[in-house]
Amino acid sequence: MERLIQGLGLVDVWEASVKRQTYTLYTPTGAAWLDRIYVTEDLRRQKQGVETIAADHLAVLLRVDMTTLFIHTGRVIWRMNTSNLNDLPFQDKIKEAWTEWKTRVSRYSSLVGTDM
Repeated sequence: MERLIQGLGLVDVWEASVKRQTYTLYTPTGAAWLDRIYVTEDLRRQKQGVETIAADHLAVLLRVDMTTLFIHTGRVIWRMNTSNLNDLPFQDKIKEAWTEWKTRVSRYSSLVGTDM
């Protein structure tokens, strides 16, 4: 685990300390706390805070300032490689997928993905 963490250049943002003894999991036989949350060094510099919030267990919430992480590089357009349309195995896979999609469409309240 240590080699993986070092190899990926990760750092722990949880910062467990003597004054932070918040357990995140309680069981009939004891309690445990989450004491490792690994992120990249660049992401750690954007950290606004780490805290626990109550749910059916204590969830750990990491707040990160995302305003400087993304650089707009202009319009991006995805294009399918149209030569795939002439490929018989590709055509067969599309036909299989379409048949399966048609059988499952009745499970959804809408065909539009914006009704969340």
